[in-house]
Amino acid sequence: MLKKASVDEAIADLRLRAGDACRRVEQAFLPRASVGLVIGAESICAAHVVADADGRRVEEIRTEALPVRLFGGAPTATMQQALAGALEKIGAGFKDAYLPVHVALPDPVIQLVVFELEDLPKTKKSRAELVRWRLAKEFHAEGRPLDCAHQDLGAEDGKRLLLGQAGDGAWLAALKQALRDAGITPWTINAGVCHRFNRFHDRFASEANGGALVTLDPEWWTLTVWDREIRPRLARGRWRDGAAGNDGYEAIAADTERTILSYVRGGVERAIGRVFIAGEAPAIAGLSAALARRMRDGPVALSAGADFADAPAAAESGYAPLALAAAVS
Repeated sequence: MLKKASVDEAIADLRLRAGDACRRVEQAFLPRASVGLVIGAESICAAHVVADADGRRVEEIRTEALPVRLFGGAPTATMQQALAGALEKIGAGFKDAYLPVHVALPDPVIQLVVFELEDLPKTKKSRAELVRWRLAKEFHAEGRPLDCAHQDLGAEDGKRLLLGQAGDGAWLAALKQALRDAGITPWTINAGVCHRFNRFHDRFASEANGGALVTLDPEWWTLTVWDREIRPRLARGRWRDGAAGNDGYEAIAADTERTILSYVRGGVERAIGRVFIAGEAPAIAGLSAALARRMRDGPVALSAGADFADAPAAAESGYAPLALAAAVS
């Protein structure tokens, strides 16, 4: 008769081998390479990432300037054609390789709001209609086409939480057509904040309480707050004003402090355990110092390329950090 210890060891070994087999099957179906593509207002950036036995590595990072500025007013044929031309150039190295391409859009372009409701509409259709109506009113988009999505986040303090996300329908259609014209078929198109939240989700989950992430990209900055169950509670993207003193770091820090305090005071069990920052390295130091002057504990800097093998210096500048986050999110 086997001793109990021997049985336990055999079961543990079986589980280990079964887990290894599952991981091997999973790895067999996961793409070995992917691309993160950022479409900014004045430039685009692509990061080609490859996974092998030594881990992830950056194959290439490319940036292309746009001859026109996007996202100002309604899209035009000139804007769409200019974007398609830049996408065709930047996609020359990967569009024929059938790689997964994950597109990140500026956070100010995609609105994300968590509604606190007394009751949740019963059907998916009624929830979608409510989200569309509330977001149109919130962002003064009545009469304009909106592409909307929603998700039930559960409850807090007796209120149901409904996540709503919306983007300008005309701009999204123009972006999709420009991608098609350039021969690029995206796997996903989402706000940059969503790619970053997915990229660092495991790090956020290791904190006991909720947290906040401040991201700095060349043309915009974003504050994201989540609760202790790692549910996003707010995400606000703002275009950056380079003319502001110190590139706006003090203003961003002040706005971050006000918003976090307002969120925490809005619920009985709300808390923010840690503030993280991410984005282009040259700006992180300035923002970190501005936030540290307002916080008991300084912010924690996150790098999208931290676990990459021999990541180049270019991975920490411009839109490359966001492109890397999108590629592996």
